Amino acid sequence: MIKITDKAVAKISSMLVEKGQQDHGIRIGARGEARCGMNYYLGIQKAPLPDDKVYEWGGITIIMDPISVDRMMDVELDYVEMHQGSGFVFRNRSNFDPNS
Repeated sequence: MIKITDKAVAKISSMLVEKGQQDHGIRIGARGEARCGMNYYLGIQKAPLPDDKVYEWGGITIIMDPISVDRMMDVELDYVEMHQGSGFVFRNRSNFDPNS
């Protein structure tokens, strides 16, 4: 299952409040092949589709298609703020050393 950092949870929560969409969840997913690189995506969605998997993380509803569930097992979603800008970042935790 994807791990979502406290910073990402806080940003997602504030975005949903700003947009007046507190009753919505976020859709997270991955497309592509592991050997060629994954393309991760994130968006706001009101309700899941029939085959979607639904999870709760930090008070946020997470919606994923069944294929993305397996692809997101070692992924972390974070929110970073830098002088160049800010945004959400997906990290593959199997290749991420939090001590570096």
